[in-house]
Amino acid sequence: MLNLPSLHIEPTTRCTLGCPRCSRTVLLNDYGKKFLPITDLDTQALDDFIDVPVKDIKLSGNNGDPIYHRNFLDVVRVAKKHCQSVKITTNGSGRSTAWWEELNSILDKTDDIKFSIDGIPENFTEYRINGDWKSVKRGLEICAQGPAKTIWKYIVFKYNQNNIQEAQELAQQYGAEFRVDKSARFEPNDPYRPSDEYALTDKENAQREFQVVNNPNYFQVDPQCDNNSEHFIDSNGYYMPCCYSGDFRFYYKNSWWKNRELHNIQTSKLSEQLKIYREFFNNMIINPPDYCKFNCPKTAVRNKR
Repeated sequence: MLNLPSLHIEPTTRCTLGCPRCSRTVLLNDYGKKFLPITDLDTQALDDFIDVPVKDIKLSGNNGDPIYHRNFLDVVRVAKKHCQSVKITTNGSGRSTAWWEELNSILDKTDDIKFSIDGIPENFTEYRINGDWKSVKRGLEICAQGPAKTIWKYIVFKYNQNNIQEAQELAQQYGAEFRVDKSARFEPNDPYRPSDEYALTDKENAQREFQVVNNPNYFQVDPQCDNNSEHFIDSNGYYMPCCYSGDFRFYYKNSWWKNRELHNIQTSKLSEQLKIYREFFNNMIINPPDYCKFNCPKTAVRNKR
């Protein structure tokens, strides 16, 4: 039986933040609340669905912050039953001391929790709009006591690129590992865009090219899913090959949406979905769909027009 390297789970569409380049914010701004219903993943269905060994389970997602699932601690308990390591990504706002202490009691030294804090206390809410430093700090301090590894994840923007050293010193003060992250989610002339050294410029350029070049054979892909590390379950309980295939810009046009009941975790098993995925992957290499071309562009090589 396949030992799956990684499974990415979106526990909820709930979030208290309004990050400007987040797909959740863009979706709400473009289409309104009726196009993003509040959903929480069914923990029992998740428990029944996973029938293969998994190395890492990542709790994050496209449209929500995982800690706002109404029963997130139960989600973590289920994940711990089925994997060697749980990896949580959150901003960390809004939870109590008791809640963080209970989370700590479930995690162990194989796990990690990443706090997405893009800046220092005085300016991180320029992007993490509605973020609450007091509760983020509380979570950082409690989690840094262990047993899980605590990470301060810092996406570089124009407003915070001169605060990296200060943030790193703060992270060390709290006992957290500090990691700088780069993004390609910038629009042309974007006021959030940092200098080139802090942006994924190759991917940015490839995605902009994709939007203007009307030739499906022009783009090659370098699929991130080729090592079985991107399998994704959204908060509605549907399996997909990766979170990119669940991006609203592509999802409602592709086969994963049209045939979603075939991929319902309440009526199938992970082992069955992996067989479907393998067939998808073999076809995708020959004829990649648009979401693969856009999100996994092979920037070093291009077919000639």
